[in-house]
Amino acid sequence: MRAHETVMTSSKTKTRTGAGRKTGRKNSAAKKSAAFIGLGDMGLPMAHNLLRAGYAVAGYDLSARRRGLLKSAGGRAAKNCRDSATDAQVAFVMVMNGAQVFDAVAGENGLLRALKPGAVIVITATIERDEAQAVAEVAAGAGVLTVDAPVSGGLPGARDGKLTFMAAGAPQAIRKARPLLRVLGKTVHVVGDAPGDGQTVKAALQAMLGSMFSSIFEAMTLGKKAGISDEVLFNVFTTSIASSPMLENCAKLIVARQFKNTGSRITTMHKDLGISLNLAREVGAPLFVASAARELFQSGLSTFPDEDNWCVVKVLERMAGMEGKR
Repeated sequence: MRAHETVMTSSKTKTRTGAGRKTGRKNSAAKKSAAFIGLGDMGLPMAHNLLRAGYAVAGYDLSARRRGLLKSAGGRAAKNCRDSATDAQVAFVMVMNGAQVFDAVAGENGLLRALKPGAVIVITATIERDEAQAVAEVAAGAGVLTVDAPVSGGLPGARDGKLTFMAAGAPQAIRKARPLLRVLGKTVHVVGDAPGDGQTVKAALQAMLGSMFSSIFEAMTLGKKAGISDEVLFNVFTTSIASSPMLENCAKLIVARQFKNTGSRITTMHKDLGISLNLAREVGAPLFVASAARELFQSGLSTFPDEDNWCVVKVLERMAGMEGKR
């Protein structure tokens, strides 16, 4: 598969049922095993989709409750990362940062203690590109392949199996991981042949998304401060040339004053924008707007550390001398 190739699987996703996917996929996958490290807002629904597709999934998370949820769905709750990989041909790592990824892979009870040569580690977490490269290097020393495949699509994409993957790795690694990626996503972009390339694309994407979110927050605050209701702003924005699924979802949550439990924690976007800015410094690229966006997200994180991205609008409302009401 060439580095620029894109695999579209949206027609497949339309055939899903609560019990599985297309007839035949479950049977073909029934004897295959996968490990899943990180059963948070994104990881748990991804693991559930693998189970529905017929994969045997062993998962690990620091949270006993999350491990229990996987077990209730038919998976095996592993004692640690090593235990999860005992029978796995492919192991996913969906944790928060690069240090956690490295520990999950190469730590005392890491995946490499159990994975057999020829197995594949798929890094779906968003981390620094040099961190992905370091993980791939240590995995290669154990004969294990790595696919660097951060995702886009958020909680809805993870839940519905409609994620977009930015996958990078050797052709044989992509080939082994592809059937599982197609279960989890509607689009698989092969963006390079070396781990780190996926994280590079994701860093550029997050710089754009953080900037777009920030402009939505400011526009909603401006209109409301000037006397226009959230509902009117929502109706106009979502039927204008600026309309997009991202704008619609973001503005809908602001109108509903829903700032928690939406699957888009502000800690994650703040971290991702930091990765984007680090890459910009490394390669010498200016990021004027994304730099300002990160400061907005910093203000939201400092004020509402347990909330989601949309809480930034509350910071702007306070600065404008207004309190948001539905």
